[in-house]
Parts: sequence; C-alpha cells; structure tokens
Amino acid sequence: MNYEHLKYFVVAAQTEHIIKASEKLNITQSTLSRAIYKMEEELDVKLFEKVGRNVKLTQAGQIFLQYSMQAIEMVNIGTEQIQMLKAGIRGELKINSIYAYSYKEFPGLLKGFMTLYPDISCANYQLPSKQVLDNVLEGTADIGFCSDYFDFDAEYPQLNHETVYTEEVVLVCSDEHRFSKWNLVHLADIADENFISFTPLSGFIHFVKKIFDEYGLAVIPTYYATDDFTLCRFAASGLGVGLVGKDIAEVVSKTTSELRIVRLADSVPMRRIYMIWPKNKKLPAVTSKFIQFVRNSLGKDAEPMGMLQNETL
Repeated sequence: MNYEHLKYFVVAAQTEHIIKASEKLNITQSTLSRAIYKMEEELDVKLFEKVGRNVKLTQAGQIFLQYSMQAIEMVNIGTEQIQMLKAGIRGELKINSIYAYSYKEFPGLLKGFMTLYPDISCANYQLPSKQVLDNVLEGTADIGFCSDYFDFDAEYPQLNHETVYTEEVVLVCSDEHRFSKWNLVHLADIADENFISFTPLSGFIHFVKKIFDEYGLAVIPTYYATDDFTLCRFAASGLGVGLVGKDIAEVVSKTTSELRIVRLADSVPMRRIYMIWPKNKKLPAVTSKFIQFVRNSLGKDAEPMGMLQNETL
C-alpha cells in the first residue's frame, strides 16, 4: 500500500464511481481497479461493493476512509513543512551571543527575523566570547556574536567573521572618583588605579590588554567581571575603574545614577563585535537566511564570506 493508492481509494469513495474516479485521477480504469484490489487483498477485507453502475463503501471501507483522509492530510502537511525547511523559512537556529551585544542591537535583530520568519525557532544563549567561538567551531551553535578575541585567521581559521557593531571605548568610574570630574582621561592615569577587568573567557580582556601593551602600561586587575553590566556596577560602587564600550555604559548609567562615563584622551581602536559562522561548510538554509537578514539589516549588500548554500541549491 502506498500514498498514491490511498489517494485513489479516497477519490473512488467520494465519487462512488470507478470510471468517474479514474477520469478525475487521470489514470485508466484498470489501473484504479488493480490498486483497489491490491489494497483489499492486503487488508483482507472488501472496501467497496457494487450497486448497479456505482460502488459503495462497505463498513470496513467507511472506517478505512476516515484514516486514509487523515493520513493523506498528514503527509501533505509534512511535505509542506519539509519544503519550508529546505527554503529556510522553517527550522531551528541556535545562536550564541556575548552579553554586550544582547543589551542593545541584538534583540531588535532577533525580533525582526522572527517576525519575518515566524516558523523558525531560535534558541539564544548569552556567553563569553571564548565559549561563543568554541561552540560555533564545535557545531553546538549555528551563529555567534563575539568581541575581539584573537587574530581570527590565525587562531580560528575555520570560522568566518564579519563586523556587525562598533563602539567607542570609554572609562567608567563612580561619581565619587577623581576621574568623574575630568573631561578626558589618559591611559597612563589608570596605571595606579584599582582596575576592574573582564574574566579570561571574555574577548574584551584581550582587546584591553593589547591596548595597554601598545602604550607600555602594566595594569594588573584588582577585580574581574563576567560581563559589561557587572563591570559597570562594580565601578559605580567605587571598587575601581574599568574600560567598556560607550553604548553599553550609557545603557547601564540610566539605571545606575552613581556611574560616570569619561572619554579617553588617547587614540584607542573602536571596540568591535563580530558575527561568526563556520567556514567552508554547507550551511543549513535557516542559518543562511539569518546571516543574510543581519547583513541586509546593517545595509550590507555583499554576499557573506563562505558557503551559504542550502539544501535546495
């Protein structure tokens, strides 16, 4: 018994006429008759009985009709869902993002994507940059958003990376700290302060260390924070000073009145946040859709690096 035979049976039951059913199905009468005979033989029951030129369902046929129609409907739904999956408008997307990106830009991107593709389920986990990179590399996450970490080409040659967000680096401190009255602060002024840094799993700690190294400064952290929000709260409480992205500092300052933001007098690179995904790998259609959506949202028209082919290409 197969899917086509089920369809034949349903049409024959609805028309109650073998010739009319075969015409509707665009098959020969003998093909339809053989299919019904084969089904009856397999089920070991009569599905139809002759009534003049017509056919009528037996009691067994009536029961089987209900389940045949349900089966056809379920197969049609399943086929439709698979086509949606292949087209990238249905499926599951696993995203890892650092805390900093989740505070500002990412929620809006995710909402826009989910509005456009409501049949795609997204699971997002906030993690430090090192874990984001490792998870995408290992395949436990499809897409990642991370901060500056290593030299991508040298340390993570298997991953594509593309800048999605940049922000100015600023100093944060409490409203009682001497820096809170300054318009600008030099990096050299930080050397003797209690410095609040990020944990080693963060990408930003390596970014900050590189800046200090370039200025010949040996700054030893006194406290460590796992994310930007915690670092800002530590600074606001008077535990020390720290460097964070300006945008996230401004977000935190709205709910933490003791926090002060001071710009740097020295020339410091912008903090960058990257979207990362596997390189030289055929990506699921859903992943490709998301990458292109992010690029379109950011006004980037070029095709992302790497292979964005999906199963239908």
